[in-house]
Amino acid sequence: MALAAAGVMWLTLQAGRLPWIALLLAATFGIYGLLRKLAPLGALEGLTLETLLLSPFAAAKYVLASGVWLVVAAAALFTGAVLAPIIMTYPAIIIRTAWLLHTRAAWLMNAFTAAATMGTGLVRSWA
Repeated sequence: MALAAAGVMWLTLQAGRLPWIALLLAATFGIYGLLRKLAPLGALEGLTLETLLLSPFAAAKYVLASGVWLVVAAAALFTGAVLAPIIMTYPAIIIRTAWLLHTRAAWLMNAFTAAATMGTGLVRSWA
């Protein structure tokens, strides 16, 4: 404990301010460990409970990423498709999807974007 306090003191003196983010992360991890140790659940039951508690947040991320893409795709479709300025937001949406979810979701979003762009371009050229 004294070694950790000395390390925090050293970092505080080096940076000129308290490393509050590191302390907050350490505190939350310590609280999680304490709660997990005090919980009267086995390993599998504890993991199941943690998964049930966190799954709504994970689902919300997927809904958010897909919903934003659908809104931009619909706006682009109804305001000029490939020629619409809103199409410039696709790269930002794909990058945010990779950051929020994972690379595979970003590749899938990229494929949907390419298909939507080519599809609307073909429909516009036939009309």
